[in-house]
Amino acid sequence: MDRDEVLALVELALRESARKVESGRVRSPANERVRISWVKATCNAASTWRLLARDEEEADSEPDPFQF
Repeated sequence: MDRDEVLALVELALRESARKVESGRVRSPANERVRISWVKATCNAASTWRLLARDEEEADSEPDPFQF
């Protein structure tokens, strides 16, 4: 699996977890715990996406040491 495929999967996870957090009303403590879990999943996916995107930008900006 290459970096673009991983980024696509992380973006999908981020969208889905954000949708789960935003939709629906919470009426019970059990549902609130599930919602909190989705918030954590959203944060984790966003952090992973950010790290992968930053790594990609750094790799693109590094000069080739063998190119003169």
